Amino acid sequence: SSSSEVPQLHLQSTCTGHKQAVSAVRFSPSGELLASASAYKTVRLWRVADGSAADPSSAMEHEGGINDVAWNPQGNYLATASDDLTARIWDAESGKCLVTLAGHTTYVFCCSFNPVGHILVRQQQARQHTAARSHKAAGDCAQLQPC
Repeated sequence: SSSSEVPQLHLQSTCTGHKQAVSAVRFSPSGELLASASAYKTVRLWRVADGSAADPSSAMEHEGGINDVAWNPQGNYLATASDDLTARIWDAESGKCLVTLAGHTTYVFCCSFNPVGHILVRQQQARQHTAARSHKAAGDCAQLQPC
């Protein structure tokens, strides 16, 4: 067996529940959950072990399709980028929207937290990006202020 061989992969589970195309999937930092974003304005959470839904009590939903989803490094917040010209930060456990980052002039295509979790970057055009920074402890994204 050579080191360049592709490992054998087997279907573990299929997660169903989105009403339209899935646009992004991301593992939580612990690897226990999977977040999926869809063109139908929603984010769903799934248990990796069995593919069952792990959605919080509040729906994580935008007014437009969601293009990207990102976990903060601590795994307690999710960020989303949407066609509704906003990025949002959600409490991953409750599903509550904590912050809406508005003011974009075009669709928000992608989002990413820095490794510490106190800066969220989102991109709205090929050559334009903006950042928001928390002035509280790392991971406390409920207190984000636009830069």
